[in-house]
Amino acid sequence: MSQLSESLERIGGLSTPSKMPGYGWSIPAWECDIGGKLQQTSGSVCENCYAMKGRYTFGAVRNALENRLALWKKDNHEWRDAFIYYLTNAPKFKAKIGDYHPFRWFDSGDLQGKEMLEDICFIATHTPHIRHWLPTKEYVVANLYMKNHWIPPNLTIRISHPMLNKNFKQGDWMNHSGVFDKEHLHEARGTICPSSKQNNECRDCRMCWDGSIEVINYISH
Repeated sequence: MSQLSESLERIGGLSTPSKMPGYGWSIPAWECDIGGKLQQTSGSVCENCYAMKGRYTFGAVRNALENRLALWKKDNHEWRDAFIYYLTNAPKFKAKIGDYHPFRWFDSGDLQGKEMLEDICFIATHTPHIRHWLPTKEYVVANLYMKNHWIPPNLTIRISHPMLNKNFKQGDWMNHSGVFDKEHLHEARGTICPSSKQNNECRDCRMCWDGSIEVINYISH
């Protein structure tokens, strides 16, 4: 087995989010801390979590998600080194998509604590040719880390509002997002994700990865 194949195996493979360009890395949504509580909360954005149904319930997909998390837990330093090697050397990351390589963390799942965020920042620092987008509801973990650590410029950490049809107070977070249904979309403050007008696809939009865009709002499925 080549070193490239070994590194991909060590990180548990990558995901290919259907609406997005590029690749991502995801883990089980049922392992979310805050998200797990929100799944039981009426009116939350996680109440009807897309990552708890559909293809995410298929046996092979569930196994892949669980394997990725297990590999990180087994040896996170070896995991992050393998991640850097793969993102640096895999041919698929040498041909740029647009102006940079877009990479998404957690189309399913969320941060498993400060150590995982620290590892992702380490990976981003060592892969400057890739623009990383990290959406998270683990605002306590993210806030404490961002207050005390440098965040690499190619990583956008975007805090997700936990409740449907709600805005954060202005100035709460540098980068954040909300989810609104069509009836309340006029109440959303900030930019509206254009995917609903693009067959539910990003196409050439890269706003989620753009740290200069403070607020992005998504239309609920």
